[in-house]
Amino acid sequence: MVLKLYFLSASPPARAVLLTCRNLKLDVELITIDLFKSEHYKPDFLKLNPAHQIPVLVDNDFVLSESRAIMGYLVNKYQPDSSLYPTDVYKRALIDQRLYFDAQVFERNAAAIRPAFREPPEKPTNEAKYFITDYMEILDKILSDSVWFAGNSITIADYTILVNISQIKACGFDISKYTNLVRWFEKCKSIEGFDENNEAALKLGELFKSRVGNVF
Repeated sequence: MVLKLYFLSASPPARAVLLTCRNLKLDVELITIDLFKSEHYKPDFLKLNPAHQIPVLVDNDFVLSESRAIMGYLVNKYQPDSSLYPTDVYKRALIDQRLYFDAQVFERNAAAIRPAFREPPEKPTNEAKYFITDYMEILDKILSDSVWFAGNSITIADYTILVNISQIKACGFDISKYTNLVRWFEKCKSIEGFDENNEAALKLGELFKSRVGNVF
């Protein structure tokens, strides 16, 4: 049975799961849930995820939400020997730390972007912009002695951070002074699905800028 992913291309967490599927060479059926039309509140979807969030993965009778949990599950089930999420306790602990850190940061970044899609549109607050800058500085420091975010091999931590960085960058934030981050981003272009992710990020970024202008 083909995996089903309840998805929206405008959602960075959903795109992180799709990146994982692409790089594990998994067949996946994408079922679009349009958040802008409140489709995530429809009864059929709420049966899958009462928290009314995407992404949601359906694998036969197994249903799982939360992007980072889904990514780990996919590697564990379909390629358990993969270096994307290795079984070594220390390597996995470092990856998990990066995933949890990015989960916090994604919410801060979303808080800066989401108000632009309200009526009337609202620009990011100075506090929200500060948090994004702080995030970039931390990530750049992490990469000062590491090729990828959890060591010298690419992992699912890189996927979830990539979709986050791609979206903020597409909304107009300039990462050029963060030289380690720029180097990493260039390496990410070799990832299967990079262009697919970037195209979706740019599309949402253009909509964001059309509503609030160049605010970063």
